[in-house]
This record gives sequence, C-alpha cells and structure tokens, in this order.
Amino acid sequence: MPSPAVPGNAKTGAVVAAISRLLSCPLGWLLGTMSPIINDVATDLENPPVFTTVQAADLTPAFKTLIQGHYPDLQPQVFDSKEVSTVFEGAVRVARAMRRWTVVKEDAEAGTVEGYCVTQLMRFKDDWVVRVSELRGGGAVVDMRSRSRMGKGDG
Repeated sequence: MPSPAVPGNAKTGAVVAAISRLLSCPLGWLLGTMSPIINDVATDLENPPVFTTVQAADLTPAFKTLIQGHYPDLQPQVFDSKEVSTVFEGAVRVARAMRRWTVVKEDAEAGTVEGYCVTQLMRFKDDWVVRVSELRGGGAVVDMRSRSRMGKGDG
C-alpha cells in the first residue's frame, strides 16, 4: 500500500524518472546543435585584440562567420565621454574582481589587460585579453577576445 504522504508509489516514481531521462537526452542534443562549436570569440573581428602572454592563432574566417551569424549583438563597448586611462583602470578593476579570473599582465601603454579564467564545473581554462583604445572623436572603446585552451570549444 502506498504511503499517504507521497502520491503514487516507487514504481510510478521510477517510470517518471526514466521518462525524464529519456526526454532530456534529445533536448540536450538539440540545445547542443543550436550553438556552434567555437573556441575563439572577439568583439572586433577585423582587428581582434592580440594575446601576448599565450600563443594563439589568428581568428579564422570560419570562426568569424560563426560569430557574426550566431552572436550578432557581440560588439565593442563604447564610452563616448570617458578618458582612455579611466576606462583602462576600470577594466583592470573589473577583471581583478571577477571570480575565477586571474590577471596575468597589465599594459597601460598598450591599453591591454590579459589573463585566464577557470570554469567552475570542468575546470577548463580560457585565456582572455581586454583592449581599451581611444576613439577618433574622443572617448574610449573596449574590445575583448576569449579563447579556450581545450579543443574546438568548451561550450
């Protein structure tokens, strides 16, 4: 006789669990097919920030096409009325405050800060570089590039 506090019984619970697992497999596959396998992303595809602390190849045309197609909103951040030095200092502060991020190099003259982050679940390492540069009419623009150290992608 089933417990009055719990509707159904153990057999019903096992069936529900099995159906849930069965349905989650196609859903996981579907979600995985919706995002491209990519391990190198940048906000400026024509002139991406350059890594100086790790070796990284140039962004390939194939990755540029994937980024443009799947992440059309990924753009540089523009600060119209801010000094480059102020924005750079802010970028360094933000990078140092991020959980699981390690700053490896700051270069105020070049306007870059570089480091890596470690993902929580699988402990993958991703290298990143943030570049702050001056806009022609004044202000500053912030670009970022992130590259996984693992295979084709870590997402």
